[in-house]
Amino acid sequence: MEMTRAERITHETVSAETQGPRDSRSGREVAVFLTLTFALSSIFYALIISAGGKGSPLGQLYLLGLMWCPGISALAVRLLFHRTLGGLGWGWKRARLQLLAYLLPLAYVSVVYLPTWALSLGRFNKGVLSRSTWPTDCCRAG
Repeated sequence: MEMTRAERITHETVSAETQGPRDSRSGREVAVFLTLTFALSSIFYALIISAGGKGSPLGQLYLLGLMWCPGISALAVRLLFHRTLGGLGWGWKRARLQLLAYLLPLAYVSVVYLPTWALSLGRFNKGVLSRSTWPTDCCRAG
């Protein structure tokens, strides 16, 4: 008896899931990514600890470096295994969509902020802005 198309797809999907990945290269990529992320992160964790924790100004700067570790690892793995960054989806596609991606968030916030400022319901607190020690305050919670 011949299987229907739906039965074949289900059988192939179940077989592929139980057999594991067909390409051992992808498993190596994940292992290298995790190892590289761990190694880079360890450096920044050690720097944060030596700076007196993440509350210190230097510790906050190291925290910024720590946040970049997965991204840098992903770029390095992509270059190591594929020799190109082309598969990451970077590139200028359709200009209309790029413009929409830039302007749409501005339109969303304008709906709230423009009436708030026009009706004097909100204002900038210039005192807080002048006392800011950015970029060290950017990572402080609360």
